[in-house]
Amino acid sequence: MSDIVNALYKTLVQRGIDSTLLVVCGRNEKLRKQLRTRNWDDVLINSSRKARSYNLVKRCIATLNSRTGASHQHHQQGKVKVVDLGFVNDMAEYMVAADVLVSKAGPGTIAEAAAVGLPVMLSSFLPGQEAGNVDIVLDGKFGAFCKNPNRIANQVASWLEDDNLLDTLSRNSMKEGHPSAAADIVREIGEATQACIAFNQQQQLHS
Repeated sequence: MSDIVNALYKTLVQRGIDSTLLVVCGRNEKLRKQLRTRNWDDVLINSSRKARSYNLVKRCIATLNSRTGASHQHHQQGKVKVVDLGFVNDMAEYMVAADVLVSKAGPGTIAEAAAVGLPVMLSSFLPGQEAGNVDIVLDGKFGAFCKNPNRIANQVASWLEDDNLLDTLSRNSMKEGHPSAAADIVREIGEATQACIAFNQQQQLHS
């Protein structure tokens, strides 16, 4: 997760996308502390040659402007804020507020995301029990699966840069969602239970 956050921060800044990264660390206090104390300027400078070249270009432009009094256009960096969160009980509210979810392929997480029409970028899955969850997202066309942090970041950035694509992913997610699933299950269990009770009562009357 730490590498993914770094890649997202670097890519969103470099591509000029203003955004907020909400990182739900759960009970991983070590990761939360690392994020809280991380020097994000170092992430930009040390993460890639492109970032170093970009900083050099900015300094050259600033020097040229000071000498000539002219204004030279250059790529605007995005303003990216990283918010570290611990264990949260209101995940649904965060999902409603979000544009994209980056997560491992947990069944509950995917179901909750689809219930609110949230596009999903899957970064990993537990072999066996979670493998099929990846297919649900891919077949439903409301997300993607990738293990490489830089590719994850570039894909998410591309979604955020394309409002039409993001809207399509969201609508596809909503189609796969079942927000009333829990209530439907309870109702069906109740109906099945009532049917069994009625059947047993009939059997007792005829015995």
